[in-house]
Amino acid sequence: MIGIFFRLLFYLGNRVLPKLYDRLWPINQINIQPILLVIILCLIFSTLFFQRLQWFRWAMKRQYTVFNDSREVGRIISDVYIAGLWSPMICLENRHRALCVAEGWFNDRDTFRRYPLTLLFLWGRNHDEERRFLNRAYPQIMAKTKEMKVLYVKGHPARLLKLEQ
Repeated sequence: MIGIFFRLLFYLGNRVLPKLYDRLWPINQINIQPILLVIILCLIFSTLFFQRLQWFRWAMKRQYTVFNDSREVGRIISDVYIAGLWSPMICLENRHRALCVAEGWFNDRDTFRRYPLTLLFLWGRNHDEERRFLNRAYPQIMAKTKEMKVLYVKGHPARLLKLEQ
């Protein structure tokens, strides 16, 4: 499919565009080479093509895993405060509260003392940096956590951990 696309662009660049170029712009008015015009148009069309290709892949096989996981978490537990960098994502379709926690950015100091947190939602995509930070900053609290559920977001495990009070 991509080969056909590039053959079509090559044909347009060699046969059609030079004729259009001569008709639309007199020779001395704009000094742009036809090959440069072809390269620019190829970049624009290929960018649009590949962007649309990804959208069509999603449209043909839609997955609403985040919404479904959020609804499921809303069904199994109620009235919780979830912390983690990706916690707002798991609170989209339920009434749980979310608190973003990121080392060096926000809510990284005295997090468990300042907020009545009950769960942690840690995504494994960032190579468990969140878990390492929380283990380093709050070792006593993290030692008491229990894994409730493992959800998969974009093919990577996201762990829902229950904080023992």
